[in-house]
Amino acid sequence: MNTIAKTTAVLSIAAIALLVLYATAERSEILQSQSRQTVEVATTVPISGATEFERHCALCHGVDGRGAGSMTEQNTFKIPPADLTQIAKRNNGVFPAGKVAEAIGAGSNLAGHTGSMMLPWSKLFTAEGGAARAEVTITEITKHVEGLQNK
Repeated sequence: MNTIAKTTAVLSIAAIALLVLYATAERSEILQSQSRQTVEVATTVPISGATEFERHCALCHGVDGRGAGSMTEQNTFKIPPADLTQIAKRNNGVFPAGKVAEAIGAGSNLAGHTGSMMLPWSKLFTAEGGAARAEVTITEITKHVEGLQNK
């Protein structure tokens, strides 16, 4: 890949990150202006780990978690997204749920996640439905990823 293509890829990632962060800040302001009753109703809607994974993770990691999402097809990444079906295998057969949940919530500097490549999803989830709902969303996505593990 030539220098212009690399620069374009890096700028594309930065632009996506900025758009997500801007949208998160804007959503946060909107949510703060809503009534408490509306927010309480929003937090009682059940959360599906599979649905949230498809909404937020599949773009990079693919619906099956193998690392072939649509962003990968565009050669956006310097290092391809991880194959999430191999997490337990890479950890001696043990799925590190806490580590995975932390990576989802805080972003990650794990292999393939340099700088802000993996966004801190907790901020977006909190803006969408509050801190408690964000925690549940991260837990449900983590459970979904655990279910994707190759046996």
